[in-house]
Amino acid sequence: MTNILVRAVTALSSFLLLAGHACAAEPVRQPAGGWVVDFAEHQCVASRKYGDQKDQLFFVLKPSPMRDVIQIAWMEKSGSFGSPKQFPATLQIDSHGPLPISVLGTATKDGGVTYRANVPLVDFAPARTGKKISLGGIQRLKGSFALTHMPALMKTLDTCVSDLRRVWNVETADQAKLRSRARTTGSLVRMFSTADYPDISVRKEESGNVGVLLLIDEEGKVADCTVSQTSKIAVLDAQTCVILLTRAKLDPAVGPDGRPARDALQTRIKWMMPD
Repeated sequence: MTNILVRAVTALSSFLLLAGHACAAEPVRQPAGGWVVDFAEHQCVASRKYGDQKDQLFFVLKPSPMRDVIQIAWMEKSGSFGSPKQFPATLQIDSHGPLPISVLGTATKDGGVTYRANVPLVDFAPARTGKKISLGGIQRLKGSFALTHMPALMKTLDTCVSDLRRVWNVETADQAKLRSRARTTGSLVRMFSTADYPDISVRKEESGNVGVLLLIDEEGKVADCTVSQTSKIAVLDAQTCVILLTRAKLDPAVGPDGRPARDALQTRIKWMMPD
C-alpha cells in the first residue's frame, strides 16, 4: 500500500487549495484547507476542514468497496451529547435534490460529535462535479459547504477503492482463486439478539434491511464493515456494523499457496419489529 499512498499524496498536492470567497447573496462555509485522502489498509477516507480553530468542522467521505453506497460524515470537536440521536435531514448537491436522509449523531471520545449518513452512490453522483453541498434539518450543520476539486478527489477515491477490492479479494475472479472462503459456524444473523434493537428504532417502530460488506483478515477478524445497501435508517445501519465488528469471528480464507488469506463477505441483516 505504500506506493499507492505516495501516488495519492502526489495527485492531491495539486489541489490542496483554499476555495474562493462565497457570494454575499448565498453564504457558503469555506474550507480551511485541502482534501486529505487516507489510503488505509482496510478503508478509503477523504476529509477536509471547515471553519477556524474555535468553530471547526471536518467533512468526511468513505465509499463502500462495493461502489454502491458512500458514507458522509460531519465531525465537530464540541457540542457532545450523552446518547446517540437520529435526525431526519435533507441533502442537496448544487441544484440536485433535496434528498431525504437519516443522520445519526454520536459522541466522540474527545468530547465532540460525529454525524453520519449512508447515501446511495447514484444519489451522490452529482458531487463528482459539484460546487456545494447543503444539509438541512440539523441546526448545527444547517447550511451549505463549498466543494472544490471534486473530479480529482473522486478519481483518487476510485483508485483507492479499486486497490481495496484487489487486496481484499472482493472481485469474483480473485475469490475463485482461493482454496476456501472465509466462513463462520452458523449464520451471522445468530450474532444478533432482540436486546440489540436500538432504543431509538424501538420507540419509532422502525424496521429495515441493511446490506453490508465485511473485510476479513488472515486471522478471521472483521477488519472493516461498510454499508452496501442502506436501510435509510441511520441507527440500524450503524448498529449492524457495530455488532458484526465486535462479535464476528470467522475461519479465515485459504489462499492458493495454502496460507490464510484475506476475503470479503457480503451479508444482509433484516431488522423487523414484532407484530
